[in-house]
Amino acid sequence: MSTPQLVIHIGAPKCGSSALQSALSIRPDLISENGTQFRYTATCFLGQRLAATRGRHLALLGAMSPFGYASWPSLGGEIPSPAVFRLLNNERRRGLQKGYVPIVSNEGWISKHHEFGRALAKWGNPNVEIVAYLRPPADWVNAAYWQWGVWHAGSLDTWLQKGALPYTFGNDLEAWSKIPGVRLCVARSKPDVLRRFYELYSVKLPNLKGQNVSSPPSLIGVLLRNKKLRPSGHRPEVEFVYQRWCPSVEENPLWAIQARHIHALRSVTASNLDALQRCLHAKQIEDVLQDHRWLQEKPYHRQIQTGVSNLQNRAMLRALYRSLLEGITKAAHFAKIARVDVPPLPNGHESLDTWDGVLVTMIQTLLKLDQKTRSFQANWRVLYSSETGSQRN
Repeated sequence: MSTPQLVIHIGAPKCGSSALQSALSIRPDLISENGTQFRYTATCFLGQRLAATRGRHLALLGAMSPFGYASWPSLGGEIPSPAVFRLLNNERRRGLQKGYVPIVSNEGWISKHHEFGRALAKWGNPNVEIVAYLRPPADWVNAAYWQWGVWHAGSLDTWLQKGALPYTFGNDLEAWSKIPGVRLCVARSKPDVLRRFYELYSVKLPNLKGQNVSSPPSLIGVLLRNKKLRPSGHRPEVEFVYQRWCPSVEENPLWAIQARHIHALRSVTASNLDALQRCLHAKQIEDVLQDHRWLQEKPYHRQIQTGVSNLQNRAMLRALYRSLLEGITKAAHFAKIARVDVPPLPNGHESLDTWDGVLVTMIQTLLKLDQKTRSFQANWRVLYSSETGSQRN
């Protein structure tokens, strides 16, 4: 099998992309067990000009981000697609000249096969590997709803009726498979995308835990009631900062799916699975189907019986308070701040408004501390990158 000229991680969204991008941002320069050199690249702005970044500069960019990673921009956004493709082709050609395979990533590119098909044809249809990770439709819809839909649609039924973010990844991958020069590398996202990436390229990535995992319902409740902290589904900074510093709160995961939704998604699951079986190799299908929720609904029964997440549970609000307190203490220690004032824990009889006032104050304190610590983290990443050879540009 020939070495690809480019590795493109295309998502899917809510399928481990943040964990992979974070690990690659910490260790952007990689050598596989067979000696192939890979370089994770991303983009940044130099003044008004979009530019590629790599090595320690990329590590610094990732460390300074509240999300903890750097990546490539989405297509169809504020940055014109021709500029993105021009830079991407330049990076491909640079890799050929300097003897490395560029790795690029954007979790939303999975649906952009038409645009990439045209661009790759202009480049002479070089050998590229398209990396994607999947989770079953019902599980994905639940996660995507809490990531995006709940912030504007109100209910899962309303969000599904609007069809704002349909599950089409099987059909998308089938379209990718028809582009000349493309080789699909597809696997399930659970339980560990980083392990999956190692199995594919034999490169060692740092072991990261808790990167953009499901947030506790109590935290989502606070954010929904106080949208100044998370004004839209595309502003999840608070959740990333919380996961970086705070221990997990022991409670049932966020859940909105009910039996009627499972029934409604049966046709979606079947059509996407049919498309995957047409475009993937047998081993890839076997791996995807190791997540039995593609073929069985029973794994969802316990969560459906537990019901939709309660976002106002006082016991969980107390647990969230203690979790935030621990995160604030840890971040303050890292920032070398001896004392941070936090409001006292409300008693069980306090109103929800009182609870929100306390928790919002603590979240704001944590955000300020996190901002202070990012320069420390950036310095550590630059040092780490220098020690592992990522200082080259």
